[in-house]
Amino acid sequence: MAQYLTNVPIQGQISLDPQSILFLCNQLAETKTEVNLSDKELSKKLRPAYAAPFSKFEHQNDAKLVTIALLKNVLSPVRRVPPEILSEIFEWYCFSEKKDVTGWRHDIVACYVPTLVRVCVAWRNRAHGTPRIWSKFCLDSIRHHRVFEHASHGCWIGGWLSRSRGVPLDISLNFRDHSFSLEKILTFHRKIRSLSIGGYLGTWEGLFRRHMQRAGSTTFLPELEHLFILDEMKRPEGRDTFYHSAGSPTETITIFCKASKLRTVKIKEPRYDYSVLQHVKLPAAQLTSLDISVFRSDGGGRFDPKVYAEFLDQCSNLVNLQFHPSILFDPSLSLHFPALRKLVITCAGYQENATKVDLLHCLTTPLLHDLTIQCGWPTVTHIRMIIENLLRLKARSEIVLSSLTLVNFWDGRCRTAQTTAMIVDLLAHFPTIQSFVILDLKADVSDLFQAMTFGTQDHLQLLPHLTDLQIKWDHQAYRQYPVALNVMIKSRSWAGSERDLTDDRHEFCRSSEQWRLKRVVMRGFPEFQREIQPIRDISDLDLNYMNWWED
Repeated sequence: MAQYLTNVPIQGQISLDPQSILFLCNQLAETKTEVNLSDKELSKKLRPAYAAPFSKFEHQNDAKLVTIALLKNVLSPVRRVPPEILSEIFEWYCFSEKKDVTGWRHDIVACYVPTLVRVCVAWRNRAHGTPRIWSKFCLDSIRHHRVFEHASHGCWIGGWLSRSRGVPLDISLNFRDHSFSLEKILTFHRKIRSLSIGGYLGTWEGLFRRHMQRAGSTTFLPELEHLFILDEMKRPEGRDTFYHSAGSPTETITIFCKASKLRTVKIKEPRYDYSVLQHVKLPAAQLTSLDISVFRSDGGGRFDPKVYAEFLDQCSNLVNLQFHPSILFDPSLSLHFPALRKLVITCAGYQENATKVDLLHCLTTPLLHDLTIQCGWPTVTHIRMIIENLLRLKARSEIVLSSLTLVNFWDGRCRTAQTTAMIVDLLAHFPTIQSFVILDLKADVSDLFQAMTFGTQDHLQLLPHLTDLQIKWDHQAYRQYPVALNVMIKSRSWAGSERDLTDDRHEFCRSSEQWRLKRVVMRGFPEFQREIQPIRDISDLDLNYMNWWED
């Protein structure tokens, strides 16, 4: 115990038995009493004649104040926090932000360094001994440019990653041409579980090849499960035309084919007639989740969609597919995904007399139950084509949807009533839907809400099994709240519908969950707060309303 009552910084956790704590508490009380008595004594002797004795009393008093500080330091409850709890506190603080801590734009320096500088030595040592804190590493050559000014500045990278010990690493890197730091990071390739790489693929090509040769063809990235690739292609000075990347690889990158645990891949392509898949080979057959965001220039005819068609044809085990192309495919293309359960797809557009089709036209997905469709160009003709393709998909796959999300189907400029009528007809083909989501709503769709309203008719209403409804109005949209929405919500909750039902229908609905709406999430405008007041008091409804800019 005496070791704690010195001016030497406490390096670790303090462990005291009850008797020691009682002894120190008594010591603290006695010392405080002595200081109080000394203060009274000093106040009596504040005369020039007592200058020398006063100086002696002052030094003694200062020593007692130091003793009090040491005793308080030792007795502080936080000194006895168990190491595992302290580690959880650090993990929570470092990872509590809403932003993605595995993204390269997350500033690890701003998050970690101020925290560790402000705490005591013991806590800092505990943080250094918490591997999970150091298992996240995010570095951007623009945001963290000082790291790359001199090669020696990258030495701390090895120390950072070494503290992760046996914990799998989540690495996010956005580099252009700083290979010295890449070399240090890839020496830990055996521990990398998640890898996000951005920049120019040409920068990575040679580096990957060298490390694969050193590690052996079967052992490079053995623990990799998640991969995210963002290729930023170079553009010639003073040119606005699209062209193939000067920073693209000269040879195909094949190292990820050896990653036997890789299951999730996300690719974000640049706005050029080019695809990462032309230069990176991936183990398509073992993937269970694929997300491709594609941005193409208007009329970019040099890009061949077969690159995607051939790759998707190999992805036979996908469970989750997100595909956002602005390109069309050959209508003869047929893709079968026997295990696919969730599909998020952007339907690019429709052209009169076009010989190409949206990807939705080409799919067969017998297990699909969660579908999100984003309408790239919300014209009546395009929406009609999307609906026709979806109904064909239902017929050939016999899908039973439980969740449907429609994005940008009502833009407020096209024929809203005609679009709504087509959507009503579509929903009638999917009575099993339990969750219905409308995003980027820019028009009055009261007709849709009226069709969804439960009444006293004997026939089943639209979406009879609906339990979850979500609506997000676009911030530049039609800003009049539809009263029909409140009527529909009330009709699908017991509190709002009991008085409107006949006795026999009332008993039927009370005994059946198929008519009950349990959760409503809306994101709209501040003035809508008044409009939704009538449905706030429904006791059996979970209502969550946010302004459109809130997450």
